[in-house]
Amino acid sequence: MTLVFQQLIEEAIRELTRRDPDYFSRIDLHTSQVAHVIDQVQGIGLFDGYSAEELAAAMDQGILLLAGSGANVSGSASSDPISHVLLRGLLDCFAAKEGHLGIRPPPQAPPSCEDILASRFRERLVEGSIRYFVKSSGRERVLLISSTGIPLGIWSLLLGDESLDAQILVVQGLHEDLVQGGISACSSVYEDARRIEVALAHAGVCEIHVLSWCNGSRLALELAARKPSIVKSIVLLSPTFHGVLQANRYPSPFEDTLAELHSLLKASPEIAGYIEELLRGQLAPFDAAKLGRHEDRARALLSLPPKEFLSDLAVPLSTLPQFVNYMEKLADDERYPVKEAIGKVACPMMMITGNYDRAINVDAARFVIDSYADDVIHAQVDGAGHYIQALQYPYFAYLLDCFIRGRTPESTARITVERLGRRSSARAA
Repeated sequence: MTLVFQQLIEEAIRELTRRDPDYFSRIDLHTSQVAHVIDQVQGIGLFDGYSAEELAAAMDQGILLLAGSGANVSGSASSDPISHVLLRGLLDCFAAKEGHLGIRPPPQAPPSCEDILASRFRERLVEGSIRYFVKSSGRERVLLISSTGIPLGIWSLLLGDESLDAQILVVQGLHEDLVQGGISACSSVYEDARRIEVALAHAGVCEIHVLSWCNGSRLALELAARKPSIVKSIVLLSPTFHGVLQANRYPSPFEDTLAELHSLLKASPEIAGYIEELLRGQLAPFDAAKLGRHEDRARALLSLPPKEFLSDLAVPLSTLPQFVNYMEKLADDERYPVKEAIGKVACPMMMITGNYDRAINVDAARFVIDSYADDVIHAQVDGAGHYIQALQYPYFAYLLDCFIRGRTPESTARITVERLGRRSSARAA
């Protein structure tokens, strides 16, 4: 289990270096917060059996491994949120080493998405145009609904993970390409749901868990409404409910900016070149390490995606036609009656978010869930942005595995678990 400890710590380092490869050559890891971190986890059940001295010894060992993995360790007094995330993560690595927490290192150097689909999935075609892939192994069936227009490569760790007992099924959108990404025209939630219904029937699915990311949340809700006898549970990963009445009290700068650019383009097509320039600005790589204040640097860096997926994530915004199709799709999504749909969901539901997500507004998602759903598990991962399935995969896999097996995940040093929804509020009262 000592190897697991080291591998998980190396993965914590990669969380940062996959965003900024040169981060630790410029920024120190501040260890002055160790005692404060230990105080913070004292109330978490996972660590009840350990004294403060035992946790401190584990953190000292972890700090040595961090230093050996490339981190420049500094004992200077500093309240650095990024160091704080790493130090809390050491305690989760320790709990995993002790066998008390089911996080595990992700598969190393997974094959490309194309190779995974070719070697581990079966491709099917139904009704001449509905293309879907189903994994050849796995006991619990999981339908994956990704974000519109994003290539499937960002899910490579999940798709290739043989240690997770899940048979993944993914259906290509009407006007999308799963591997290359992009969207050639707009389709409605209802059209997309019908295609998935046909694919599920063709695959002989009697029960399935639904995992959605970002704007896939509305489609997940529609499937639960259409097929309550089939949908066993719903996992909403970083869901956006942009446009839902009252949730708009929580601004979402990235989504709001895209909507404003789309409105400008529709009103004045002659400024297309200007809009293209602004879109390139939205997609430009950002050097968070240049920011001086620790808090500013953390907000910038911890919200970033892995650098290797920057071009994939840019596909829906890469050309004006792609951008227009993408925004028309999002505008159509916003007409979907979320409040009514979410209140009718009868199956268990879990929402996973990151506290540094700047692609959506997590407070808006939390408001919608708490106001209109009945009883939902909310797990928030400290130090995560919008790309938990790629950057915090050990935590994501742990949460997903717990939930599809019918267990409630527990809070850890980096995961805060709470219950949201009308029924939860009534119990609390």
